[in-house]
Amino acid sequence: MTEKTEDRINAINVQIVPPKEPSLSIMLENREILRFESNGDVLYEGNLIDSDRQIVEGMKKFLKGHNLY
Repeated sequence: MTEKTEDRINAINVQIVPPKEPSLSIMLENREILRFESNGDVLYEGNLIDSDRQIVEGMKKFLKGHNLY
């Protein structure tokens, strides 16, 4: 097999993934602090949260990181 043929074979290697539902992410220094999913889930630093207090803490962290709080 020639190098050119190997390149074509490698180019065909495609990974198909289901589309991601729309979400809203709040980022701080390239890290996701809060994510609001279209199904109503809210994640704080990647963990599903279950109280409004955790959302407030995430917003405070974001605002403090931008010197707005």
